[in-house]
Formats: sequence, structure tokens, C-alpha cells
Amino acid sequence: MNKKKTLLFALISILCPVWLVLNIVLISLTENYFLRNHTDDIFMGLFVVWMPVGWIFGLGTGFAALVFSVLSKKDGAKIAGGLCVSIIGIVLNLLWLCGIIYALPAWMGI
Repeated sequence: MNKKKTLLFALISILCPVWLVLNIVLISLTENYFLRNHTDDIFMGLFVVWMPVGWIFGLGTGFAALVFSVLSKKDGAKIAGGLCVSIIGIVLNLLWLCGIIYALPAWMGI
């Protein structure tokens, strides 16, 4: 059971940054529509909320997958797949953190 849980958490950790990229694509594709019709851009609201919440959620699930894979190793299970996927998820979420830090002055108006 730990092996399935490890893989699930690792995949969630990888899918969080993927959802961020898809949200950016949606914003760029619908930007002209929302500017022309003078309505609120619903995708921009999702993006602003997802930026910190998704990062915390993705990094947390990545570390949880790493812990579950180490615990599975103690039980004698093979963990190479879950371990690699969880490390990739952690790295992607740390890159996301670099993006947040880089964009923070722009959000604050500096």
C-alpha cells in the first residue's frame, strides 16, 4: 500500500507545476477576450490563488512521497520509481519557488 501511496503523492507533486503552466497558457489565450468584453478574468484569479497554494501543496506531497518511499525501503520494497518521481516533483516545485521569488517585486509594485 505504501508503494501506491508514494506514487500517487509523487504524481500529484509533478502535476501541480503542470497545472500552473496550463493556467498560464489559459491566461495568455483568453487575455484579449476579457480585455475586449470588460469582464473579470477568472483564470487570473485562479492563477493568483494557485501560485502560493499549489506550490505549498506540491512541495508537501513531494516530501511526503519521499518519506513514504524511504519507509517502503525499510519494508524491503523496491522504491526506485517512486523515489525518482518524488525527487523530480520536489525539484520542479523548488524551481517554482524561484519563479515566485523572482516575481515577488513585480507583485509588490517595486
